[in-house]
Amino acid sequence: MTGGSLILLLVCGVASVGLHRAYVRIAPLHELNVDGTTEQIRRGRMIADSFCAGCHSPTLAGGGDIGSHFPIYVGSFVPGNLTPTGVLSHWSDGQIFRAIRNAIGADGNWLAVMSLTNAGNLSDDDIRALIAYIRRLPAAGAATPEPPDQFNLIGLLMLGLRQFPTGNPVKIDAALPHLLRLLPLSMANTSSRSRIAGIVMGRI
Repeated sequence: MTGGSLILLLVCGVASVGLHRAYVRIAPLHELNVDGTTEQIRRGRMIADSFCAGCHSPTLAGGGDIGSHFPIYVGSFVPGNLTPTGVLSHWSDGQIFRAIRNAIGADGNWLAVMSLTNAGNLSDDDIRALIAYIRRLPAAGAATPEPPDQFNLIGLLMLGLRQFPTGNPVKIDAALPHLLRLLPLSMANTSSRSRIAGIVMGRI
């Protein structure tokens, strides 16, 4: 087997691990029925205005591509439309709660950008209040694509590398130059290598 074939095999293997990590997530799904009291809706609006609107837009209709703002384009990440135009109108209160707390969609897909926020640190009562407010939103905007988070090859490779033991970072650092050969020449420089290593070894 040639060196090129070995690298291709390595890339396919790592990307497959990344694909599994991106789209197969498990977290408890609890039965939940939010009352939607006046106080909950008021509290939920405050949380949405100060916490959710930054990504999902002031009307919570979502749209755009957060991935375009990343130092390296690792995929398309479209904030979901949280109004009745989006898929949340078909989700249970428990599924919305799990999406906020665990960054997992109703279909089990990982909500990558959600997992990088502090949404999971909201209290149970605050999440219930947010659900109550979302349930009262008027329809707005357009439906977002499904799944909203779609990693490209570079993103899948980064996710795949994160699954390997990181007790010895040198092993991952040694693999990066070979993976970087797949990038356009304009990206395969020291600066990009540092940013990629930071993402691989960091929060994603």
